[in-house]
Amino acid sequence: VKRVQRAISKGQLYQLNFGRTWSGEILQEPWDLMKRLALDNPAPFSAWLDCPDLEMAICSSSPELLLSSSNRLLKTRPIKGTRPRGENPTTEALLRQELLSDEKELAEHRMLVDLERNDIGLVSSPGSVEQSHFQVEAYAQVQHLVSEVRGEICDEHDVWSALQAIFPGGSITGCPKTVTCAAIDLIEGKARSFWTGSIGHVDHRTGKSAWNILIRTLEAKKTGGLWKGTVQAGGGLVIGSNPASEVEEAKWKAAALRKAAGWITEEAQSKLPIGEVAIYPQKLNKKPLNPRKSTGTIERWGIERNVYFDNRPRVVFIDNLDSFSWNIIHAFANLNANVLHVCGLTTEINEWKKIVNSISPTHVILGPGPGRPSNSELTQHIASMAISGKLQDGFGKEISLLGICLGHQAIGEAMGMNLIESPLGPVHGSPVKIIHDQFGLFSELSSPALMARYNSLVLEPLDCDLETVAWDETMTLPMAFRHRIHNIHSVQFHPESCGSEFGMKILEAFIESSPDIQPWASHG
Repeated sequence: VKRVQRAISKGQLYQLNFGRTWSGEILQEPWDLMKRLALDNPAPFSAWLDCPDLEMAICSSSPELLLSSSNRLLKTRPIKGTRPRGENPTTEALLRQELLSDEKELAEHRMLVDLERNDIGLVSSPGSVEQSHFQVEAYAQVQHLVSEVRGEICDEHDVWSALQAIFPGGSITGCPKTVTCAAIDLIEGKARSFWTGSIGHVDHRTGKSAWNILIRTLEAKKTGGLWKGTVQAGGGLVIGSNPASEVEEAKWKAAALRKAAGWITEEAQSKLPIGEVAIYPQKLNKKPLNPRKSTGTIERWGIERNVYFDNRPRVVFIDNLDSFSWNIIHAFANLNANVLHVCGLTTEINEWKKIVNSISPTHVILGPGPGRPSNSELTQHIASMAISGKLQDGFGKEISLLGICLGHQAIGEAMGMNLIESPLGPVHGSPVKIIHDQFGLFSELSSPALMARYNSLVLEPLDCDLETVAWDETMTLPMAFRHRIHNIHSVQFHPESCGSEFGMKILEAFIESSPDIQPWASHG
């Protein structure tokens, strides 16, 4: 846990799901164990897989849906946040309320919701992605925070591309997903096998499907005529994690399987409260993405096309492999912009002129990401051009620039600022009060405004043309910059997050910062 927290403090990742293993002999057939689980630990996405030719079986009492599809509607139900069941209704209600008021658990869950919005957004139509439910679900021995995230699949995608976009589930990787998958391989030191994979079904005629996440799962293998089982369980590690509590949480999650396998003594079993399955819906304060009907478009750089763009904004988004990038892309599409996605880590600097000649962008977004701005040469290049007044469109007009999180840091470094570990510590997934000057991007917001932060590093501001216009509530950390001469803005927080109050107003104000937009014909 401490090793992961050191990586978080350095800005390498926000959250990582780490698993531990129990194994031993099973004194009954796996099918008998599965039947026992169905009685003692019922779960809505349970699965049984029998492979007699391989002498193996999988018994899963999974409560978590990875993906379902029906009539082009995609759903995922991420789980993050755990407490045990109580010994009586009063104790259980107190534990449930403790879970709902625990900022560490809520931040962890909020982070996961933002990640799943991003993943479903990879294959969904603009304006269709939303968090639709939030509730506490109680199972035999644990109770969880559960949300539902949904989207309407694009015409060019199907259930298989949707499954590819969302797999593996964010609740069992962490965030950002790409970097945490690599880190998990490093620190767990062995393959997870079937655990945290998925079992599902699909109807090829209709496209209907449902896929679980293989948690609460026992993998059984027969060796020398005897069945041996493996159970794995873990949890999301964040900067606020308590090592001892994380160990206990993994034990709660694995308890039903360890009990069914006969690995917990009668004395230990008596200490595990058991309850009926129950659901406790919670109020979800949903804010409209945009009052207007979305007519924006999303394209990817590298696809040949000949398109005539009208007088809507043309936004280039530089993706730095963050797990929230597509939330930002969808946000601007919801504001009726034409958005071009460009991978900041694989696109060469010399391609920037081709991008400008292709769509003559009116706006550029330098996106968030793990690590430091030096990871993305293209992001650094664009930030330096903007600071020197050379970021221009196909008409020789200055392009409006917005940096978000890592993009904000790149702009500050281009101005000569130092990027350091935050003296107040990392903040990930928590809405915090942002005090601002109520001008520019903040002109439609009262101060302070609640915005979600995902950062471990901060800039040391200088007395220069890039002035600080927002701070954290201690007035210690710079949270936003605005250039005195050029149309350059940057924010350290994430306005697109589900935890940001009226963050769309900031993005809308940025889009409106270039009012006179000329049509442009793309030539591939």
